[in-house]
Amino acid sequence: MRLHPLWFCFFVVSLVSCGGGGSGDSDSNADQADSAAQEDDTNTGGSIPSVPDLVQDIDSSLIGVWDWSEDYGDEGMDEIYLVVDEQGRLSEYDYFGDTFDGEDNCYVISRHWGKFTRSSPDYLYSETEIDSSVRVKLEVQNWNLYLTALEFNDDFPFPVGERLLFGVGMTNPPIVAEMDAMTCQ
Repeated sequence: MRLHPLWFCFFVVSLVSCGGGGSGDSDSNADQADSAAQEDDTNTGGSIPSVPDLVQDIDSSLIGVWDWSEDYGDEGMDEIYLVVDEQGRLSEYDYFGDTFDGEDNCYVISRHWGKFTRSSPDYLYSETEIDSSVRVKLEVQNWNLYLTALEFNDDFPFPVGERLLFGVGMTNPPIVAEMDAMTCQ
């Protein structure tokens, strides 16, 4: 299970506030944390955010890099990655150095072409070029991302009720910052 970075920050703040022993630094750190909490006017009463305030709009298990590659047999493997960010935005990274494209060692990147938006308990799937959305169920099972359309929409090719593999999980996914640094010119 992957922890969201905000949970890590909350954990670190908790450790600093609780202190360890021995030195006077723990009191100083606790005073600094209390002072920062009082200066924070984004929450009611200047209090430290509660756990529900830290929950993202989309399920954290959806966030990350998914393998979207396609094997075209004799034509080669088209290596493509789907990236879902914390806001639910979808970006595509098409590697041009694969056997399908046979080009340079770089990525053609289509940023934020689509989006998942929570429509509790389901999601709305939309694309930027299409002024339309479709309600879908998203689930991660065995490290794979599945999409099931819950309604019909002419703009999207998803059969209603059919569970589709939308992305394959990877044990060692490429790092987004490294792919960004390899943008095709």
